[in-house]
Amino acid sequence: MQILPFHGKGYQDCAKRWAFTKRYDRAMQRGVLSGISIFAVLCGGVVAQTASEKYQAVQQAWKAAYSKPWHRVSSYELTASDGKKLTGAVEETYFSDTERSLVVTGSVTYQEIRNASGTFERGAAPPFLLRLALDSLTRLPDVSSDKDLSLTTGDSLKGAVELQCASLARKDIKPNAKLGSPEIQYCFDHQDAVLRAVHQSVIFTVYNRTGKFRDAYVPLRVETAISNQPVVSVNVQKLEQGIGDKSLLDIPSGAQKIEDEAVVAPVEVKSSKKIPPEYPMMARSSHISGTVVLAVTIDRDGVVKAVEPVASPNRLLTDASTEVVKRWQYKGDGLSSRVRTLVIINYSIGD
Repeated sequence: MQILPFHGKGYQDCAKRWAFTKRYDRAMQRGVLSGISIFAVLCGGVVAQTASEKYQAVQQAWKAAYSKPWHRVSSYELTASDGKKLTGAVEETYFSDTERSLVVTGSVTYQEIRNASGTFERGAAPPFLLRLALDSLTRLPDVSSDKDLSLTTGDSLKGAVELQCASLARKDIKPNAKLGSPEIQYCFDHQDAVLRAVHQSVIFTVYNRTGKFRDAYVPLRVETAISNQPVVSVNVQKLEQGIGDKSLLDIPSGAQKIEDEAVVAPVEVKSSKKIPPEYPMMARSSHISGTVVLAVTIDRDGVVKAVEPVASPNRLLTDASTEVVKRWQYKGDGLSSRVRTLVIINYSIGD
């Protein structure tokens, strides 16, 4: 594994400034976005690819790099929806799509094994944000595999006009002020096909350390903030080509088989019933507003099976959002497995 070298000292200075502070908006203005702009200026040169082309180039490069056996050890820091701080380590070993292991230690204790007999787990499932961060280190959504996804070169990221951004969205989902943004922006270096940031509504993710692995530049540190607050960071400490000890795939004592494993969807699947929640009267009278982010598990029939609070400014808004989302109905046709995705609901006093 080779740490990305071509930015030299300038890269290191920018990377330090990318760290999230206690005030996310200040980080956006003085650290994160100014760091992004400096990256772009250092790259210089003539733009040879559109952002959509860079997205597809990065998606293919990551896919090639991680299609062969690999082993990764990372540390994590996470703030749960109740404010509790979670820290620990994650060890992942990949042999193939049907042979892999995941071990989480620290504040979260969890083990997942996938082998010829199926997928097995032991311990409480990790928070969705940790799963999402690990997934974002490894892959970008494969646009070609979903005809309902649209990828277009869009506007530059606000405050970082030198970055090129591509917007990923579902063709049938329209903008809705109450239900958040229907699209995700993936933003790349001005010259090179290197992913630097992902933005969706109140969720902002920065890839502030990158390394070369099997001829592809892959992220080695990812940090995410929601509604101006840092919520999760994952720092890769070791990334190497696969090790040959398949005893890691032995089913641990006490493990339970997962009968219908859920996959992470980058954007929501089609819905047939999605009614915005009512603004809780007590919250409105107390002038409580903000954005609620939920992780939703949808079964093959489009029925919401579980709702996990991810971030919220207030318990009243969390409860109102959770109760209404449980009654939402998604279009199950075309779902090959259970799906986990994020739902974003905005509350403002003017509603």
